[in-house]
Amino acid sequence: MHTINEPFWILQGVSQVKDILMSSESIAIAGHRNPDGDSIGSILALGAGLRFLGKNVYHLCDDPVPERYKELPGAYRIVNKSPFRVDCAVAVDCGS
Repeated sequence: MHTINEPFWILQGVSQVKDILMSSESIAIAGHRNPDGDSIGSILALGAGLRFLGKNVYHLCDDPVPERYKELPGAYRIVNKSPFRVDCAVAVDCGS
C-alpha cells in the first residue's frame, strides 16, 4: 500500500498500474474541478470496471455533477469526498 506520506513517485508501465489496482481493496477515483463529460465518463467507466472486479470504489469530484450528466448510469455515486480511507487513489482526465 502506498500512502500520501511516501515520497512522490510516478508509475510507469501498464503492468505496475494493474498490480497496484489488483492489490488494492478500496480505490478512490477523482476527476477535475468543473467536470465535463470526459471527466464524469472517465470516473464512472473506471469505477464500473473496478467494481466488476470486486473493488470498493469511491467516485470523487470537488464540484457537483452537471445537470446534463446526472442521468448517466452511476452518476449518483459521485461525491465530493471519500468517507473512508482508501488503499489507492487514481486521478482521471488530468491535463497535467
